Amino acid sequence: MHCDICGREDAHIHKIDRMYGKGKHTVTIRNIPLAICSTCDERYFAPRILDNAEQLSPDTKVKHSESTCLV
Repeated sequence: MHCDICGREDAHIHKIDRMYGKGKHTVTIRNIPLAICSTCDERYFAPRILDNAEQLSPDTKVKHSESTCLV
């Protein structure tokens, strides 16, 4: 895939997990696609991932052990 930053065809998708919050208000977001470019070493989330992440707020009701998928 091509890199959105440098335009080369050296980017690949790597899936990551992230935890947000504290204590019983922690939410785990699994399998977030992260683009990594082998040429410029840039790492970035696709715009659709960032748009979906904005939908989460501190008021979002999620159980401590529950995972939320933004993809």
